[in-house]
Amino acid sequence: MSRIIIPGLIIGSLVHIAKFGAAIGTGDQAKTVSADWLPVPPTDEAPGPWLYMGKIRTSNPQIEPKTSEIEGTNKGGTYETEEMLLTTKRKFLFSSNYITPEFLQLSFGLREDWGTEQVVFDSGSPQIDVYVYTEWTDAYRDGAKIMSACMQGRLRLVNPAKAASDPALAEFELSVVHNQLCNCLLYTSPSSASSRPTLTIRSFKRHFLPASSPGGSTLNSPPSTLIYGYPH
Repeated sequence: MSRIIIPGLIIGSLVHIAKFGAAIGTGDQAKTVSADWLPVPPTDEAPGPWLYMGKIRTSNPQIEPKTSEIEGTNKGGTYETEEMLLTTKRKFLFSSNYITPEFLQLSFGLREDWGTEQVVFDSGSPQIDVYVYTEWTDAYRDGAKIMSACMQGRLRLVNPAKAASDPALAEFELSVVHNQLCNCLLYTSPSSASSRPTLTIRSFKRHFLPASSPGGSTLNSPPSTLIYGYPH
């Protein structure tokens, strides 16, 4: 397999969320978003329970390792240290100047969405259990999809809403929760996303949504360490 590199990449981002407890379908076909069931990725024709988070300004994954050092005398008679990786915290951050009900809900710690109706101001929660579905695009060239991923986690605000003369900026932080259902897709050709082959990335397997074909079936591609991008 050839090595693939993208020159001068400018990444665009789309973000949707599906809140735990949201229902889709009726009767025997009804499903509820939970840690045990997640909906297929949204499309314009079939958004399902996914909620669009507006035009995204920035988005990025974040890995925070927790380490500790041990030391001792080696066989040469001198001291040396060794770093141990104890655990890893994973986050996904995104920001937007387009304000959604979730931004106001989390700013005031409300128990429910703040939409067009009156909401009781009582003790709520500073976080929402969700799936976050994101797509990264080649924003410099043709907007073609580079990758897509869905993470389970707890959605919080980096900073609450602030009244000021500048446009409000909603900065969200997803604290990723381990879910074996989760996965990531890379698109390895500059053609349209629907015709691109997809590969599963081993390092993301524990934290992202299972890959689904346009018909909704799961793609069980073998893990790969391919660097996504355009072939030379």
